[in-house]
Amino acid sequence: MKKILLTESINTKGVELLEKYFSIIKASNTDEKTLIKLSGDCNGILVRTAKITSKIIENSPELKIISRHGSGYDNVDIESATKRGILVVNAPLANIDSVAEHVICMLLASAKNLIQMDHITREGNYHLRNSFLNIEIKNKTIGIIGFGKIGASLAEKIKSFGVKINAYDPYLKSYNSVPSYVTMKSNIDDIFRESDIITIHVPLNNNTRNMIGKSEFLKMKTSCIFINASRGEVVDELALYDALKMNRIKAAAADVFAKEPPDKNNPLFSLKNIIISPHNAALTEESMINMAVDSAQGIVDFFKGNRPKYVVNPEVIF
Repeated sequence: MKKILLTESINTKGVELLEKYFSIIKASNTDEKTLIKLSGDCNGILVRTAKITSKIIENSPELKIISRHGSGYDNVDIESATKRGILVVNAPLANIDSVAEHVICMLLASAKNLIQMDHITREGNYHLRNSFLNIEIKNKTIGIIGFGKIGASLAEKIKSFGVKINAYDPYLKSYNSVPSYVTMKSNIDDIFRESDIITIHVPLNNNTRNMIGKSEFLKMKTSCIFINASRGEVVDELALYDALKMNRIKAAAADVFAKEPPDKNNPLFSLKNIIISPHNAALTEESMINMAVDSAQGIVDFFKGNRPKYVVNPEVIF
């Protein structure tokens, strides 16, 4: 029976699916040394946030497939896997609604000063209710950077607020599938200059690392709300801190950080005009089931001789 390594716990529905066909090994922790030891005779790996490095791949001679529990796969060394002929699959549709909803939650909380209002009310400072002026979302311009599955889901959900939606995605091959209520921009600077709210939905790679820095924040409106629920390293955190501290933008919300878990003394934590969550936008009951089942199904399909539904490196197949 083939062996599958689970680097971290997943929903039981995904485990049950794998156990129908494979022997399951569960890692006690996710350091490289442990994973090398456990993956030595494994045929597949299902990974959540652990790093699947080139050393792990090189020391796993029986490894045929790596399945990522979720959409992003920057924690897997795709180049090393491809060189070895190891297929990498993911679950890109499993959490799109959960993440899009989280972004809307952060957007509204920022626009309505919800965290500050909660604090002053609990502290007995009801009289400060007039100290903060909230903003309406209606008629505002939303700029979506990265119009993939999550960006498109966000646009579909937020259109009912009566907003104008602009999007930028240089990798979108065709605009034919873009709905009529979204205006695609060919220049990312248009997003920075025109948007009242900017939200990022791009993968982390060499082209997107630190793509938002000091010069980009200077192009934004001083009233702009900036949201990042993609990957922390897409944004220069020091530049974000300076933009918020100096009121170059109105507010921000972040579900992700350049270093995770972030240091307790991260300077962003000292600011009151940013809302923070611990990279849990995708962690709803529903998406945890979807991610577990979809990522497990990719492994099952592969070993049954079928093409998995979501393939990251198709060149391994062809």
